[in-house]
Amino acid sequence: MANTFIKLGGVELTSTQSSLDFTSIPQTYTDLILVCSLRTTNAGDFGFPILRFNGLGTVNMSHRGLMYESGTVSGGTNNEGLVVRRCPGGNAPADYFGSATIWISNYASSTTNKFFTGVFGSPRNQQTGSAVGMNACAWSDTAAITQVSIFDNQGYSFAQYSSAYLYGVSNA
Repeated sequence: MANTFIKLGGVELTSTQSSLDFTSIPQTYTDLILVCSLRTTNAGDFGFPILRFNGLGTVNMSHRGLMYESGTVSGGTNNEGLVVRRCPGGNAPADYFGSATIWISNYASSTTNKFFTGVFGSPRNQQTGSAVGMNACAWSDTAAITQVSIFDNQGYSFAQYSSAYLYGVSNA
């Protein structure tokens, strides 16, 4: 069977905002896909977006990732749900946004933990490199996901024109 992707909603910022939120997510699909274009208000090179489910912070989240940035490959783990890992900050030219695609498997189940993977790319500036990477994360909670929010883990806001779109995936 072919997968069908149904757009469930989109957030396009017309001003800075602390989070991008999707609430009341229907429980009728097998998986979710979140597609983002993000820029943070952090004055540095990068912001660090994280996911939160059902309004719960990063409780019970774990992450393992691999990233290539400015000629260096790095990997690591943490408990913050850093599936996106990077988006441009204030040092980047004003038209630079990072992109990410996140696949959240089996989100509607109330009997299994949730696993999600992501790929991202983020330009830094015109003189130095960019960051690209992939991540695998787990949310050790059996609650069905009814809300997804994107925050910056350092408390910065997302810049005007940042956007995110949520799709439901059906195998029917």
